[in-house]
Amino acid sequence: GGTSDDLLLYQVGANNISLYTNGTEQMRITSGGNVGIGTTGPNAKLHVRGAVNEAALIIDPDESVNNGSTGILFGASNSSANKKAGIFFQRDGLDGSLRGDLIFANNNTGNGDNASTTDAVMVLQAGGNVGIGTTEPGSKLSVVGLPSGSTRSAAGVSGNLAGAVCITDTGNMYIDTDGSCAGN
Repeated sequence: GGTSDDLLLYQVGANNISLYTNGTEQMRITSGGNVGIGTTGPNAKLHVRGAVNEAALIIDPDESVNNGSTGILFGASNSSANKKAGIFFQRDGLDGSLRGDLIFANNNTGNGDNASTTDAVMVLQAGGNVGIGTTEPGSKLSVVGLPSGSTRSAAGVSGNLAGAVCITDTGNMYIDTDGSCAGN
């Protein structure tokens, strides 16, 4: 297979293909099709091993764009569609800095659309606030959309908060009993 412009690596039999630099093996493709970077014994289709206390994988966007995002998609099939879950980093774009939010997304539709940042189910904001069911948490922890259509949250989100776990400005947690998350 391939065209005359392609570089083809072909290994006869059930042998591995190894790539070396400076006399050290850097990457291996096993006869079973697993690829290892930094390991000679990959245990999955892609197995990356980095140095201790260093990132083994870095994912960057193509360019620095305010409010741009990059991430990982998880598929429900082997087509280019139906990547129904993802983890994204989205720049906040507020001041041109490189800060941003970590977004966990789940596209629960039956169509072929891929998950995106608009399918956020949880967000960890650059400032430390965590939102579950909201992309704009008003406090260290905001949870929106609990049973029976009620809205329950840590302080900072309106709605019926009876039974919610509330967190005060001083970091104390309590179960709300009157629906206000007002520190009772």
